[in-house]
Amino acid sequence: MALAIAIGGPRVMFIVLLIAIAIAFAYVLAGRTLRALFLRVAVMPRFDIGFQRDDGPIARALGALGRVARRRCSRLRPGLSRC
Repeated sequence: MALAIAIGGPRVMFIVLLIAIAIAFAYVLAGRTLRALFLRVAVMPRFDIGFQRDDGPIARALGALGRVARRRCSRLRPGLSRC
């Protein structure tokens, strides 16, 4: 890193730093993905998906609005499943 700033200045150092961060992120992501694929172990085997969901008030309100819109849409176009 010191060599990059000595040769190219602050702009080159910033670009080198961004590239190093991207490489580190890709390395960690690839390692975790491969480990998860090869272990084939559930993360939380005792709990089901419904237990892990955390629908707050905003998500519940948006879901209710979606159901209302779907009902209204089905009344307007009874032959179509989607609006």
